[in-house]
Amino acid sequence: MEMPELSENENLKFILSVIEKNTSEERIELSRIFRLLNEALALFDSEHNLIYSSRAFAQIHGYDTPEHLFGSSWKNFYMEKEIRMFERIIFPELIKEKLWKGVSEGKKKDGSVFQQEVLLILLSNGGSIFRIKDITEKNKILQEREEAYIINIRKNFDLFINTLVKVVELRDPYTSGHQQRVSQLSTSIAKKMDLSFKRIEAIKVAALLHDIGKIYIPSEILNNPSRLTKIEFEMIKQHSQNGYELLKDIQFDLPVAEFVLQHHERNDGSGYPKGLTENEIYLESQILAVADVVEAISSHRPYRASLGIETAFDEIKGKAGSAYNAKVVQSCLELFEEGFEFNC
Repeated sequence: MEMPELSENENLKFILSVIEKNTSEERIELSRIFRLLNEALALFDSEHNLIYSSRAFAQIHGYDTPEHLFGSSWKNFYMEKEIRMFERIIFPELIKEKLWKGVSEGKKKDGSVFQQEVLLILLSNGGSIFRIKDITEKNKILQEREEAYIINIRKNFDLFINTLVKVVELRDPYTSGHQQRVSQLSTSIAKKMDLSFKRIEAIKVAALLHDIGKIYIPSEILNNPSRLTKIEFEMIKQHSQNGYELLKDIQFDLPVAEFVLQHHERNDGSGYPKGLTENEIYLESQILAVADVVEAISSHRPYRASLGIETAFDEIKGKAGSAYNAKVVQSCLELFEEGFEFNC
């Protein structure tokens, strides 16, 4: 019997047809067929021991020739966790469906692990065929591409955030750099309080965007060098809600829009826009509140000169535990004691 040039699927069909004939002549022919195969394929009996193997199957597992594998259990080719997965999930599905295809981790002769694509076929005599493909390199390339894609998305996201910050600064040039400095202090406080990386990143973004709602406020009010009237101040207070409306539909990992909405809330209920109290305010917003007021008091404004960092400290220390979260205030003060400085 001559074995024709066949595709992978046709190879399987050809082998299955030989097995199903189940004559002594055909069984002898199987050995020759497996020697000619270029793909990694092995035949196991009903006791799950290897009967025939292609050279490619042996070499993928670190063996020179198929003869080294004869009589081996299928378990020799998998780590313990994969064996449990096959026994508990894959084999029951194979019995039901007669075929299973998926991805797993194979084990080589030296104990190293490789990623593989597996096709299992259950035979009528209780035996099975394993066809595998080593996809380690393929997955590595895909992972590298995915990582590069994510890095590119992150760069574009940062550019988008910085563009929004610049839009606010164009409207309110007197507070240029305010958002960056609040972000710098907020993230430093969050790190000091041992918040997770995800929460620190969310605080960083929320701080950079906390005044985005000011783009709706007339520039003559934002740049007014004199004290604001009551009506003008009420308009300024709308920026928290405006910022929330702008950001609420953007899919962040954490509720950044809510953090922005609440950054002028105070733990004693004296803040705005909703007069929330401590347990109703995100910790992220409580951190923003402290960083925002420290930066604002210690920086120049169109209607006054800087009041100095000590005045800012007096503000947060005097209202720690009432308007401001006491732990946040303590962390902020410790940062400055340790040498923190605004560098933007």
